[in-house]
Amino acid sequence: MAVDPGVLARMLVAVFFPPLCLLCEAPVGDERPEVCRACREGFRRPRPPLCRRCGSPRSRAEATCGFCARWAAVSCARSALLFAGPVRGWIHGLKYAGMEALAALAVEPLNSCWRDAPELGREASALVPVPLYPARRRERGYNQSELLALRLGETIGMPCLPLLQRRRPTRPQVGLDAAARRGNVRDAFVVPADRRAHCRGRTFVLMDDVLTTGATLEEAAGALLGAGASRVDALTLARALPGAEDGRPKPGPAFG
Repeated sequence: MAVDPGVLARMLVAVFFPPLCLLCEAPVGDERPEVCRACREGFRRPRPPLCRRCGSPRSRAEATCGFCARWAAVSCARSALLFAGPVRGWIHGLKYAGMEALAALAVEPLNSCWRDAPELGREASALVPVPLYPARRRERGYNQSELLALRLGETIGMPCLPLLQRRRPTRPQVGLDAAARRGNVRDAFVVPADRRAHCRGRTFVLMDDVLTTGATLEEAAGALLGAGASRVDALTLARALPGAEDGRPKPGPAFG
């Protein structure tokens, strides 16, 4: 019985060049995108009790925490995962290694976080991605925050509106302390005049990849409120823990 050459070629490729996990390079099966089960099982979600406002894991039940006490613009923030373990490699690959396919992996945890946080954006009319400076977007080829917003929006039936612009280039926030982060993004965002009418009296959910100190989200939310928005919440794929700008979580009962 003759074997189709194309089928034979695919079989040989599968045997000698099996697909590898995008995060750890272990062999994977039919998972798409190609992320192995071990890495997926290493994705850790913030576990209650959580701060009611910023979603930070707490060691005991309390309404709010000191971490978000200085926030003036973001009303409520939640994150789908903790920025630890394979999640760090995932977001690094999405942001810096051109692994655009990894955005598809975010749909399930983001949607789960959205469902489990009824206080988040229930009156929202759109998801708004945190923008990149145009030169950086051209260099990267996409805005990872916009990819996340588009993917989630398709799932929950909410539009993604690019209302914000980054008016100047900023340094990467990685490695900066809280004060330096605030200074780095101060006045970095603006709603262009031709988009301000879309903001008046409306509630939005800002979307970004990682919440660390909240400096970026606060500045972006402030620009939306300044353009007439009535409320701004925030949703990120991951969050670093307060006091850990490198995103490394401290062990304890709040993590799971």
